[in-house]
Amino acid sequence: MYLVKSCYQRDHLLVSGTIKIGSLNEYKEHEESQIVDAYEGTYDLHIKLENYHMHNHLWNYLNFHHDSLVMLNINSMDYYYKEVLFQGCFFIHKLDASITLSNKNRFIFCMSRLQSGEDAIGMFNNYDSYWSFNEKHAWEVGDLIGKSLKREVINRLKQGEQIFEAQEGINPDKIEAKQTLQYIDYTPRSKELTNIDFYTNQNFILSLFKKIKFIKPAKFSPEKEIRYVFDFYYNDKLLHPKINFIIISAPNLSFILKK
Repeated sequence: MYLVKSCYQRDHLLVSGTIKIGSLNEYKEHEESQIVDAYEGTYDLHIKLENYHMHNHLWNYLNFHHDSLVMLNINSMDYYYKEVLFQGCFFIHKLDASITLSNKNRFIFCMSRLQSGEDAIGMFNNYDSYWSFNEKHAWEVGDLIGKSLKREVINRLKQGEQIFEAQEGINPDKIEAKQTLQYIDYTPRSKELTNIDFYTNQNFILSLFKKIKFIKPAKFSPEKEIRYVFDFYYNDKLLHPKINFIIISAPNLSFILKK
């Protein structure tokens, strides 16, 4: 299998010498109708519970602890803290609530996982070129791109550019970078959660919040996307890009690219 980047010929890394690293926000507003996704990084939950002991830490996690903006709409809720069976819980007599999660911005780089580079021809109508490499080099390529991205970010921070939200006081030389590579899960961006889900599958619920940035609806499945996420940290705190994309110098991938 090969990882393939569809592009315009003018933007091919061997032509331009650069790579464009996008972001979740960019794909929500992208000028290319063939790839725009207005709901990139979002997820809707409908929670319906009756006579349920909710752990305080789980309720707090649902609302605050997953690098997302949360819009909570409580249609009805009847609860109390007294006379609960389990310590650290509150008793929900009845809850009907909607939660919309929107992941805070992250740097991402999207490719397609295909049998060959030629399979990308016609996948995106406007693109007239592509580059590709064997998937066995996926982590090596990600590491090279990540290092180039980090250099560019550090240089721009030192020049005073606003790269991240709330970046005041950051020492550019002390930021840390991490990369993640994961296949996109083509599944609906909404789910109803009831007592059964909370009693039997809390691990699934928690994992769901962590993978929102890797979920897209089935209509995008022909893209066969695999996605790099490049995260930056300062003092162990995740930094969220304020910019929608960044152009970096392309690392030397000539020894890896499929000829």
